[in-house]
Amino acid sequence: MEGFASPNEREARMKQEQFNRCNDMGDRLKLLFILKIISSVLNILLMVFVANSAAVLALIGADVETVITSAKVTVLTFELITLGIGIVYGILTMRMGKYMSEFSSAGLFTIIDALITFAYDYTGANVLSLIAAAFGILYVMCFADGMKMSLRGFSVANSVDSILACDWEKFKNMNIKMLIVLGVSIIVMFVPFVNLLVLPVLLIVVIGAFALEIWELILMYKSSVSMKNYVPV
Repeated sequence: MEGFASPNEREARMKQEQFNRCNDMGDRLKLLFILKIISSVLNILLMVFVANSAAVLALIGADVETVITSAKVTVLTFELITLGIGIVYGILTMRMGKYMSEFSSAGLFTIIDALITFAYDYTGANVLSLIAAAFGILYVMCFADGMKMSLRGFSVANSVDSILACDWEKFKNMNIKMLIVLGVSIIVMFVPFVNLLVLPVLLIVVIGAFALEIWELILMYKSSVSMKNYVPV
């Protein structure tokens, strides 16, 4: 019984639980990493298609109506696949909530982000783009907190990877700054004349989001490897 276990037995049990958690999370992180890579590749392919579809179809002699129809169908297909990946990613993240509750929130934010992004792609409303970006940042903030606490372990002496835990903290802080910029941008959008300043800010946000996404992929991969290689001491 737990109440009669000696301190050494309790510590051994905690170490075993941490080892099991790390092993499972390492596998889950690898899967999430792969899903993120697939989603990024699909987004790049979609941009390439949108930029070149008309020219390619014109070269093969397709009429204007065929060009428009083919483009719409292809774009919708890409967007639906991306939406599906986002929802699956969110569900898998939520299931990690059994280890840290922050992952449950992160997964929910991911699903909301995916749905709003799909709505933005379909309508082109800039407000939806900003809202989706805000939920995306909320996701990484919660996810970063979950990863930070998971990597720190149940004690300093038995931390999984304290350096990576600090990196996730830095990653979270950068996203907080990005969220502040987005908040100001949303407010400025409704101010006459001044709202013209939103465009260059949005460009900065897009570049910053791209850099943060690459950083997140690196942290996820490193964390997956670190957790799979974790051995209790």
